[in-house]
Amino acid sequence: MIIIATENTAPIVVIPDRTSFVFHEKSVSPSDGEPFEVKHYQKLGITITGTSTSRRISFVGVTNDDQEIELGGTQLSDYRIAVGTEGINEAWEFSIFPFKKIVLRLDEVTDGDVSVYGEVST
Repeated sequence: MIIIATENTAPIVVIPDRTSFVFHEKSVSPSDGEPFEVKHYQKLGITITGTSTSRRISFVGVTNDDQEIELGGTQLSDYRIAVGTEGINEAWEFSIFPFKKIVLRLDEVTDGDVSVYGEVST
């Protein structure tokens, strides 16, 4: 929360905008899932869950001219930085403001499903 005040006005409280998004819901085969339109959002947090015995997910940012760039994220349990993961039951955080879209590409999934849920904020 940001509070803005000047000498002649009452304080203005700016509350960050937040919303939830589903990239993959119980996906059982490789796909790009649902791309997220960044708009005015700056931060993305995701959780990866599911029943699969193995999986590989790539983190991708799409520029205004539709070029794909690997997106580095921070894994929140051990603070390692990576552009993808093979883990399950993980939480990640990303800075997304320079991109037009975010794609969390499910490259591989074996014996089960994968869900990736996101929460974005300004």
